[in-house]
Amino acid sequence: MEYLAPLSVIIKTGKKRGENVVGVYVVHKLSVSERYELFKHTLHECSSDLLDLNINMFESCVFEEMPIDIVTFLYKDTLKVLMDEGLINEVILEKSLELREYYMSVEQGFELETVKASPELKHIMVLSDEIIKLLYI
Repeated sequence: MEYLAPLSVIIKTGKKRGENVVGVYVVHKLSVSERYELFKHTLHECSSDLLDLNINMFESCVFEEMPIDIVTFLYKDTLKVLMDEGLINEVILEKSLELREYYMSVEQGFELETVKASPELKHIMVLSDEIIKLLYI
């Protein structure tokens, strides 16, 4: 079964078989397994693994990838699909929603010079690490 991924858009003009056109955007259909892989990828982006990245990769992850991926792949409807398919349980769903909500409440305060040492980012990494341990990934 395929589901539309929230906010997963590819800018294109025209129409391809199997894709829905929304204005000049094509919304790509993601399978459940693709959503699950992107969910896990998002958790790793937010984990304490961030501290091992060089400064350019760290900045790219925090300021370019995380804002999109957290909003998209920790979205309640996406998580519900993963839970309905037996890929995550209710505890993981709730912790993922907590991570998303917390991130959205603090991300506007992230500044390039201070974000790496911020308590807000540390909290995000702790939550993500906890979820990863629950998934055994």
